Amino acid sequence: STKEQKMSFLLGILMRYSCSYNCVCDENSNVYSIVIRNSNSIAALCYDILKEMNCEHVAYVDLLPIGQQIVFTPSAEVRNLDRIAYHIKMELRKNMISF
Repeated sequence: STKEQKMSFLLGILMRYSCSYNCVCDENSNVYSIVIRNSNSIAALCYDILKEMNCEHVAYVDLLPIGQQIVFTPSAEVRNLDRIAYHIKMELRKNMISF
C-alpha cells in the first residue's frame, strides 16, 4: 500500500471511530482513542498504520465482547488528518437534512 492509501484508510477510520473531539478526549488532548466494533483485522491494520506514521504510545486493548480500542498520542501528521476528519464531519452535520 502507498502512503496515500494508508492516509485515506486512516482518514476514514478517524471519521467513523475517533474520539479525539467527541468522546472522553477533547480537541486539546494528547491522547486519542479509537474503538472499532468487532473487527480484529481493521483494528490491527489501524494499529500498524499509526505506528508507521510515528504516533507514540500506541496501545491495543481488547474490549471483549464489543470490539477493540486503540489509544495513542498522534504524530503531527495524524493530528492534522484528524482535524480534516473533524471539519468534514462538521460540514456534513451542518448540511444534514432531518426528516
